[in-house]
Amino acid sequence: MNKKIKQLAEAAGCVPHEVVWVIDNTDLQKFAELIANECVKLVENEAAQYTEPTWAVELINNIKEHFALDEVL
Repeated sequence: MNKKIKQLAEAAGCVPHEVVWVIDNTDLQKFAELIANECVKLVENEAAQYTEPTWAVELINNIKEHFALDEVL
């Protein structure tokens, strides 16, 4: 498992159980939100390199709307 994915799973409260991760519905929702927020952060970091990153703002808003994110964690 990717190190970042493992960190996000742990942050969501998922626990390793032998070779699989145990995820309940609450954990799954949190896990998905954390992954979507990581995507937003990646776009924000990339956009910081540009003078007028209008495209990034639109993309960030689309991601937040698509995943119903109120704020970036």
